[in-house]
Amino acid sequence: MYQNYHRGLKILKLLEKLNISYTKIKIIPMELFELEKLNDLWLPDTIVFFKIKKLNLKSLKTLSVSYEFLMYNKEDIQKLKDLDWLYPNFVYKSNDEYMSKHFKREQYLEALLPNVSISGSTSVIDEGY
Repeated sequence: MYQNYHRGLKILKLLEKLNISYTKIKIIPMELFELEKLNDLWLPDTIVFFKIKKLNLKSLKTLSVSYEFLMYNKEDIQKLKDLDWLYPNFVYKSNDEYMSKHFKREQYLEALLPNVSISGSTSVIDEGY
């Protein structure tokens, strides 16, 4: 079964944009990063974190991923220096938490990646549901 899945990714070699941000996908195949034309990648907050250290990220120009994922890869974040846009997702339990942390975290990323345009997106988790 894995072989068929892997073969299916090779068929997508012309894929330029992939937005799976509003899915509940947890694991993405690392072969995705071998797609040479993939420019825009929008990942869900549900993915299992993985290290970007050995991945080919040169073709990526836009990346949307959780802030926690970025901090998981903090030591290799310079691999993202060729991006045009980075959209870190910040998830908070309240608006107060958002106001106290969001701006500082975005500034932190801007300092690490000075040539990348950064525009954070946020979502509030209401624990009452």
